[in-house]
Amino acid sequence: MMMELKAQSKGGIVTCAIIGDEMVGKTSLALTFMKEKLPDNHVSTVFDNFAGIQLVAGNKYTVSMFDTTSQQDYEELRIFTYKESEVIVVCYSVLDRDSYSSVREYWFHEILKYVRGSHKKPVILVATHTDQRNKSDPNVDNPVSTSEGEQLAKDIGAEKFIECSAVTRKGVSEIFENVIMCAMKQRKKKPNFLKQIFSKLAE
Repeated sequence: MMMELKAQSKGGIVTCAIIGDEMVGKTSLALTFMKEKLPDNHVSTVFDNFAGIQLVAGNKYTVSMFDTTSQQDYEELRIFTYKESEVIVVCYSVLDRDSYSSVREYWFHEILKYVRGSHKKPVILVATHTDQRNKSDPNVDNPVSTSEGEQLAKDIGAEKFIECSAVTRKGVSEIFENVIMCAMKQRKKKPNFLKQIFSKLAE
């Protein structure tokens, strides 16, 4: 009980946006992190906000996740999520090369458009559906390999590349541990304006 109270007394809230093409498993990723039951059928999401708990270094953090549609008509809605998020999680499915290509050709450019300069935020690249990559599926001729994901992460300057499965839960906790660590690292980079002002006054 003492350790639990200590964990609750520290930590805090971290916000992230989960983006990527439709059907890549963004909502399933969020639900799995929350330990909720996955839906039997795909339900298209326009906008939703989820929250889950993750322990990092003995501290309990609440991760607030913005899950938005990939439709271009809703770009204005995604602008809000970029603004309100500390970390951007970009997803593609290893079973869908189009979603993989979209990260480089579309999502990376949208991130640069709205999250740049002094507002630059860390990006985590996530590959989903990895539990199905090695299964015999006639609809999947050429799944995206791990090395291809690693190269894409380098190309877009992602802080981290993680493969996961919402079904087996493999990699899910790792994703949100890194969301928290990236957010904490980013917070430390923010200049202490009061300290700067007092330093100048002391000169």
